[in-house]
Amino acid sequence: MKNYKQAISVSEAQFPVSLQDIGLTTGMNVVNTERSQMVVGEFNGQKNILGVHSGKYSLITNEMLVNTIHKVLMKFPSTFEISIDHHRMMQFQIQVKFLDYIKTVGTEQDKVNCSFIIKNGYDGKQKFGLHGVAMREKSKVKQAYYLSTYRQICANGLHGWVDESVSFEQYVDLLREGKKVKHKELTFDQEKVSQDDVRYTHKHSGINVEQFAVELESSIEALAELYQKAVSGVSNTFQVYSEMSEFKIKNSPNEFMEKIQKRIGANYFPQNLMATALGVLSNEQYRLNLDTPDAWLMYNGINRALANSVKSIVQRNAADEMVFNAISEEVFA
Repeated sequence: MKNYKQAISVSEAQFPVSLQDIGLTTGMNVVNTERSQMVVGEFNGQKNILGVHSGKYSLITNEMLVNTIHKVLMKFPSTFEISIDHHRMMQFQIQVKFLDYIKTVGTEQDKVNCSFIIKNGYDGKQKFGLHGVAMREKSKVKQAYYLSTYRQICANGLHGWVDESVSFEQYVDLLREGKKVKHKELTFDQEKVSQDDVRYTHKHSGINVEQFAVELESSIEALAELYQKAVSGVSNTFQVYSEMSEFKIKNSPNEFMEKIQKRIGANYFPQNLMATALGVLSNEQYRLNLDTPDAWLMYNGINRALANSVKSIVQRNAADEMVFNAISEEVFA
């Protein structure tokens, strides 16, 4: 199967990109003024139109994001590295992996690093997203953050879907009651801003880039501090991972996977990906010398199948979150 999530070097991801007026660039009159600007990127020796947007669209470049990551994290003692995946050079996932702290899950061979993920896009389909959340609770803003991880055995980045703002006991209680906080990324829609949203932008206007930069730096600092929390041994995410690894699938893995698929729907996890996911699970069970597959391997098998599918980054992340939550609910039922 072709891998539609392709790696790209950090320097390649910082190709020149600009926002250009369609009328001025083409010399033609733009009748549809709702689509009057285009994002133009220069790579492979030519200029490429990556998206067509309204006059409200604000361009956030990969270069600006990478520079901000370096600026903030250089203040911390931890060492890190950046890797980037892309979808057709229009959607990007920038993963920052911390190298100093390694956690094992289930067995000593299964090693995981802490990380965080920033998403960006030039096509209008991929919103900017830092893997943290901002939610409004009874007129108050509750700030919560999610810890992503990097799994060494499969060289795969995992989004964190576990709320780190509550205690582990509270998280499990909410999960069992079906009242868990629905994950919403700290995102801004680069064209449309809802009046009730907590976003990086001003209402009904373009992004104030200076304000955006300040808030981005603050959020990355918070995620770096969340990493320090994990190092100290207090992390809901790793506790959930551990519980997943202890949840043995004694009956048919295929039946368990079908149960998960029914819960989230075939649109998010189609039938044709199940064989791939089961193959990954079986291979990892052999590599880790496990007698019985567990929920942790099940999640990672589906995660890998989704990553290698034709789905866009946006679609993969939506499906991945649903799969993780469905498996977690089985584990803590």
